[in-house]
Amino acid sequence: MLLDIARTLSRHVQGLAFRGNESEDEGNFCQVVKLMSRYVPSRKGWIESRADRKYKTTYLSSDSQNEFIKFLADECKFLIDKEIDAAPFTALMADTTPDVSNDDQLTVAVCYVNEYGKPCERLLESKVTHDKSGAGLAKAIIETAQKRTIKTDTIRFQTYDSATAMSGKYKVAQQALSELVERPIIYTASSWIQFGD
Repeated sequence: MLLDIARTLSRHVQGLAFRGNESEDEGNFCQVVKLMSRYVPSRKGWIESRADRKYKTTYLSSDSQNEFIKFLADECKFLIDKEIDAAPFTALMADTTPDVSNDDQLTVAVCYVNEYGKPCERLLESKVTHDKSGAGLAKAIIETAQKRTIKTDTIRFQTYDSATAMSGKYKVAQQALSELVERPIIYTASSWIQFGD
């Protein structure tokens, strides 16, 4: 029941926070658990008997909620990786931008067509990057793709923002990426890659 509640709250359509600003007990997660417990006597008894038990665990803490979120995130990654693995071709998109602490954040996404012929775009990772050279960025992009089990032989396209290190003419990520995989990968300046027949 707790995992299902976490799954419902974490759906992007709902856009609901797990915890409130004031008390942890007033957050959406705890309130939905209490609501559901009205209809599940064993869960209601578990919550109400907390003070009398040797171990006070209720699985309602922020640590438990974060663990449920991690379970769901890991399952999503697994399903996305499986779908990407089945795609015959992929395209990589990357962009860098400084965050509030002025560290450059590299964001890498992948585009592919799933088994039902539907174009998909998935975020792979967003991470701080220290090597801002074209070669350094290309290496970070490939490492991100490989960490998520994307086979380099399926990469057919690459696209970046207009920053010089990403898409300029010399010693840039687009050229370095092709060199890393030892074959030319088509570069497009547009952030939208259209898959077609």
